[in-house]
Amino acid sequence: MSTKPSLKCVLSLAAGCGSLLTIGGLGACSQQIKVQRIEYEPPTTVAAIELESVDTTPDFQASTQLTQPIAPLSTIEQARDALEAIYDLDAQLVASSMQEDPNRIHSLIMIAEFDRQHADTLMTIIERFGWPTRDMVGLKAVQGAYIAIQHAGHNPDFQSNCLALIQQQVDQGELPGAFLALMTDRISVSRGESQIYGTQMTMAPNEFGVMRAVPSAAIWKEDLLNERRAALGMPTHQRFIKAIEVAYFDSIKQSESVITSVPTE
Repeated sequence: MSTKPSLKCVLSLAAGCGSLLTIGGLGACSQQIKVQRIEYEPPTTVAAIELESVDTTPDFQASTQLTQPIAPLSTIEQARDALEAIYDLDAQLVASSMQEDPNRIHSLIMIAEFDRQHADTLMTIIERFGWPTRDMVGLKAVQGAYIAIQHAGHNPDFQSNCLALIQQQVDQGELPGAFLALMTDRISVSRGESQIYGTQMTMAPNEFGVMRAVPSAAIWKEDLLNERRAALGMPTHQRFIKAIEVAYFDSIKQSESVITSVPTE
């Protein structure tokens, strides 16, 4: 079995939150982050997700309806179990997608249905208990909650509302700033807008046919990008790009590697 780090590990380290995903400890990241916001004026198309203006008391009941009933969520323990199940299922789906398995457990339709159900589960938990924190449900469940909101692109209003809650968690040292950056960029790109923190990347050939990591969407005021990233405790964008390319080219040398098939965002 190869001991090479996965692309997720490499990129999360480069993004500034590697300890959460690679060794299961959030403290090393969050303790280093004391967010000092940089005042900037986003493009008008991004105004809807400006961090300081997002409604922090969203009406989560105005949401899409489940096509299947979710498990009971009347206790903190049930909420924890539901979020940990989301984390486990996502890991299974990722592993399955990386294998040439004709019996793989997922399809695009199935994954879309999972995403809808997971978002509704998280909405119910937030309605009843507030945003799930480490003290409330534990680290694994917190990661499950973040997976659910990352994959809730079918409900951009819910994602935008959660952005404010994620901002609060970053301010309190409960989440790494990279989580906020990634979520902000995902929402922006899904709306066809410029990304703010340069987290959405892909591999593409340059004029010489050499694969390079490039932004999958334009970056707003790129000359100030590293300043914005530093405000969230993230390393430079150049380091992030280097990590993507190192992981990509290293994977080509390993026949058993699956890194080349993994999206870099």
